[in-house]
Amino acid sequence: MGCGKSTLAPSLSERLLGYSCLDTDEIIFDQEGQGHTSLGDLIEQKGMGAFRHFEYRVVKFLVSKMPRALVAMGGGSLNEKTLPLFARPNLIVVWLRVDFSLCLRRIQSIPGRPLLKKSVAELEELYHERETYYRKAHLTVDLNGAKSVAEASAEVAKQIGGKISCGDGQRLLR
Repeated sequence: MGCGKSTLAPSLSERLLGYSCLDTDEIIFDQEGQGHTSLGDLIEQKGMGAFRHFEYRVVKFLVSKMPRALVAMGGGSLNEKTLPLFARPNLIVVWLRVDFSLCLRRIQSIPGRPLLKKSVAELEELYHERETYYRKAHLTVDLNGAKSVAEASAEVAKQIGGKISCGDGQRLLR
């Protein structure tokens, strides 16, 4: 929800040798978006319930079948239904922590986002509801002070560097 995951993920995957970069929103749109102009249009036409079903299916597949992938998941991907999927060895969930005010500015800067239909009070409530699940992430990286994508990517890579390895003694980070 406006933390910068879709922007940060490609830069971070370049730092993680051998990791592909996948975005659940892009995968959902590729699979389900025929006849729709955007992900927002897909959600508007099919409903949030259908979108969450698509999202769960994609997350379940990626978690079980993509061992060397960096996956940028939508803000609502981490929830009561999906939490058990992340209890696997060799899987790290990283919460890119950004204050609500920054998330709000980012959300408001991108036209057509479904979240724009909510009031600021509703968005703040959603942010705090999701924090409950985000706090269960294996690692929290505070990006409030990051100035650029490169700087944020370096910070995340630094923090996860000690948590993952190639398994063959080679250096994982670039």
